[in-house]
Amino acid sequence: MRQTLLYLNFELLGLPMFGIGWLLFGWVVFSVIFLFWQTRHHGWPTARGQLLMMVIVALAIYASPILLERDNTGEILGLPVRGYGFFTLLGLVSGVGLAAHRARKMGLNPDLIFSLAFWMFVAGISGARAFYVIQKWPEFRYNEVGDLNSTAQTLSEIFKFTEGGLVVYGSFIGAMAAAAIFMRRNRLPVLAIADLIIPSMVLGLAFGRLGCLMNGCCWGGVCEQEAMGMRFPQGSPPYVDQLFEGRLLGLEIERNSTGRPEKIVNVVPGSLAAERRVLAGMALSSYRLELPARREFDRRECDPDQVVATLTPVDQTPETWTIRQLPTESLPVYPTQILAAVNGFLLCCLLLAIYPFRSRDGQVFAIGLKFYAVTRFLLEIIRTDEAGQFGTAFTISQWISLVMILISIGLWVGINRISAGLALPPSAKTAVRT
Repeated sequence: MRQTLLYLNFELLGLPMFGIGWLLFGWVVFSVIFLFWQTRHHGWPTARGQLLMMVIVALAIYASPILLERDNTGEILGLPVRGYGFFTLLGLVSGVGLAAHRARKMGLNPDLIFSLAFWMFVAGISGARAFYVIQKWPEFRYNEVGDLNSTAQTLSEIFKFTEGGLVVYGSFIGAMAAAAIFMRRNRLPVLAIADLIIPSMVLGLAFGRLGCLMNGCCWGGVCEQEAMGMRFPQGSPPYVDQLFEGRLLGLEIERNSTGRPEKIVNVVPGSLAAERRVLAGMALSSYRLELPARREFDRRECDPDQVVATLTPVDQTPETWTIRQLPTESLPVYPTQILAAVNGFLLCCLLLAIYPFRSRDGQVFAIGLKFYAVTRFLLEIIRTDEAGQFGTAFTISQWISLVMILISIGLWVGINRISAGLALPPSAKTAVRT
């Protein structure tokens, strides 16, 4: 895990890299040259389709100084390059590149794929973040000590999507909605294009899961076979979750329906809690965590003698633990991020392999949808970052997986009732507006 890969910050000839600086200057020059080339070779309507993306990127570069990070002394560290954002971008570039290459082989104009990818990316990120914010709304509305955040603070947390907090199914729903609208407006064969881009989508997902690994999110449950598990550092989401549950102290805590700790069910012999003579059966008044900001953990800037965990049995003196006294790593957990990434890469290879053998448009998309839903349902079994929903042990992702499986089956049945034939090839050049 490495949440921040590096910091970017430099000046040349008195001009900064970000804001009104070299990066913006280079992007404007590139955009002008690119739009001129597009207009000359494909006409202004095609170039105009790229103009919005150029403007959005320019505005993002202009506003980037607000993202500059400082250390505890106020010294500017630079613009952080997050591991999550880096792998998300790598997945986008790889997926779009693969789709454009395959589109060219099928007789399609690659510019069509670039335009489609832009709108799918915007809608996908929006859907993924919206899904996560709705699912974790209390974490955005309230801070770590339970105080209500201001509207500005809440919005600031919502837009920090490069640090994690994107839900795959939200991304899929948003991207598919944008793709359907785009293809309808451009009179494209929907199922044929869906077959073409589904390998790219799971390839992007595979890289995205590597981003989850760097960020520490989407973790698995505690793995009893230590050789098969992974440990995460202090301050990481798995570490904080295990500390909240009491596992890092060697405790099993019983909580009521509101999540308030009520009683110690079990104490692991030789654990940190056992060393303080904490006993099973003790009633609890409270169990509180006061953690430094995650970035302070990440940069090792937190005070090692800061008290972060306080256990208060009823009518007894509270027991406290500092950062220095706690383990430096989490308990071993299942490497769900790596398993999900491998699953994405293998599924991409499978879909590419069966694509030449399709007999009807939509078959590859239906297979990809069903395989991903099944494997995601199984991976959720060893993940513990989401609670069960609707009074069951199934997480929201498992419920959506079941819906996706039914949709894929219905899609397969519907496809096979349509007369045989493929839009790509041979009719790609006539079916697509270039």
